[in-house]
Amino acid sequence: YKEAFEEGGMVGNMPKLGAVFLHEAGHRFDEVSGSLNKFQQTKGHADDITPYDTASKKLSQQATDKDVMIDPKKEHYAEAYMLYRSDPKFMEQNYPQLFKFFEAQTT
Repeated sequence: YKEAFEEGGMVGNMPKLGAVFLHEAGHRFDEVSGSLNKFQQTKGHADDITPYDTASKKLSQQATDKDVMIDPKKEHYAEAYMLYRSDPKFMEQNYPQLFKFFEAQTT
């Protein structure tokens, strides 16, 4: 929340607020589509494509509140979705298999 609403800045070519919104939409898309398992079979699914991907692994080990669950697999999905929506050309050039995965899921 703090990063999205209180601090300015950019994530790639997008204001943080937009990137956070797309990340959260990615979580919902994962829930609705049920495509996390298929995502995990796609080349590049575990690549740290954003700084948050790298941080999510450490955060998942530090979470002590039982109501706070940080699943790096789901965070990778949400970050990939955010990148797919915010900069599809970059994703297609740098993560072509992930790009094709989301193309297939969203058409």
